[in-house]
Amino acid sequence: MDMIWSIDIELDELVMESKSSESTSGNERQRNSEKDKQVVADLVKKLLVREASNSFVRDAKILSQAAGILQQGPCRERLDSGLVFAAGLSFDKSYWDKREVRTRTSLLLVCSHSSRLTH
Repeated sequence: MDMIWSIDIELDELVMESKSSESTSGNERQRNSEKDKQVVADLVKKLLVREASNSFVRDAKILSQAAGILQQGPCRERLDSGLVFAAGLSFDKSYWDKREVRTRTSLLLVCSHSSRLTH
C-alpha cells in the first residue's frame, strides 16, 4: 500500500509541474500522468479484498473482480482522497475533504507545540 501511495504522490507532483508548464510537452506529460493515475486507481480496485457487506464499495463489478490483497479500511485511511474516490472506496467527497483538513490542522498544531517545547 505504501508503494501505491508513493506512486500516486509522484504522479500528483508530475501533474502539478505539467500544469505550471505552458509547453506542449507539459500538456502531454499532464495527460499521461492523469492516465497513469487512473491506472493506479484501477490497480487498487483489482487488489481489494472482497467484502460482501460493505457499505462503502457499492459497485458489484469492483467487488467481483477484486483479487483480495488490500483491505478496504486501511486503503481509505492511508491513501490520498483523490485515489480513494477514483478506486470507488468512497462516494462522500465532502466528508473526506473535511477529515483531511482536520488531520492536517492537528498535525500542524502538534508540530508547532513540540517545537516550542524543544526551544
